[in-house]
Amino acid sequence: MARIEIVGLGKCFGPHVALDALHLDIADHQFITLLGPSGCGKTTTLRLLAGFMEPDSGQIAVDGAVLSSPAGSVPPERRGMGMVFQNYALWPHMSVFDNVAFGLTMQRVPAAEARRRVTDMLGIVGLEGVAGRSPSALSGGQQQRVALARSLVTEPSILLLDEPLSNLDAKLRERMRNELKDLQRRTGITFVYVTHDQSEALALSDRIAVMAGGRLQQYGPPLEIYERPANRFVADFMGAANLLDGTVEQAELGQGGAGQGGAGQGVVGQGVVGQGVVALPGGARFAATLPAGAAAGDAVALMLRPEDMAICRQPPAAPANTPANTPANALAATVQDSVLLGGLMEYRVRAGTGAGAVSLRVQVPRGAGFAPGEAVWLSVPPERCIALP
Repeated sequence: MARIEIVGLGKCFGPHVALDALHLDIADHQFITLLGPSGCGKTTTLRLLAGFMEPDSGQIAVDGAVLSSPAGSVPPERRGMGMVFQNYALWPHMSVFDNVAFGLTMQRVPAAEARRRVTDMLGIVGLEGVAGRSPSALSGGQQQRVALARSLVTEPSILLLDEPLSNLDAKLRERMRNELKDLQRRTGITFVYVTHDQSEALALSDRIAVMAGGRLQQYGPPLEIYERPANRFVADFMGAANLLDGTVEQAELGQGGAGQGGAGQGVVGQGVVGQGVVALPGGARFAATLPAGAAAGDAVALMLRPEDMAICRQPPAAPANTPANTPANALAATVQDSVLLGGLMEYRVRAGTGAGAVSLRVQVPRGAGFAPGEAVWLSVPPERCIALP
């Protein structure tokens, strides 16, 4: 078992608040990612988990046992955690075998058992044939696997990973993501992973904690965070998003959304509660999902993901028997340029005129053939229109 409970965790460095009352509940056997820009508090959180520093407030408990609090902390070597550093921290004067065996040597594990465990672990990470080599003779991906093996061979209940893929090239990063996720599933160890890379977080995680300015912004499954962000920061940080300022024209009360962090999670923003209509400055109207507590007249940001939008040359036709006042969920625009994104074409368009004009991105399968300067219509299904506070 390795359930991690972080309650009201705070850390300051002089006048700078690095971490502000962080609450997180991490279930056993999960792959959790701390995600955010530089300076958001994610690495500070990881170092507090590891025991490399003490909190100014709050506490960290694992399976009910308090490991860190202002009253004192359990030393790093007694926490039952492994750690993989950004630069791997391999000893250049030791062989791969001796690097992996180092933790077992410190634990005074008998030589025969240590040899068996190191050999087994090198097999798990696919490095059976390099045990006698120096780390300098290995590729970046192999060095990363040595660091993983060294951390896992001591059989920790929790593995902490500080941006371990950041030094790898794009192709190798993608391959190592798959290997990391597979390794976590096979071992069943709780992984706490730090990154600023949204694609890594979405690909690897069971749950993501999005952080900014030392505060938790949202905590939940990857798809939920991407499709139902708690606020503008999360929407913009978690991939491309068109954010249009608008006003709630009509609000219908609904049910609170699940998973926006929940009670006690210290999350900025609230759950989704219902449907309504958002009016944009140019007169366009969109049926959309509204944030908690939204009322007619409230200012909101309408989030439209580029891949959820359609682009065509004619105004979209309303279905038969549609009531006259139903929002069209469409917007007239002009194509500015286009960018090929592999299987997709991204069109950059401009909607509105004068001070109210906005630029948007639309991603559709390549081959649509819209030219710069061409007049087009954009449309989005109501269920893909999300209004944010």
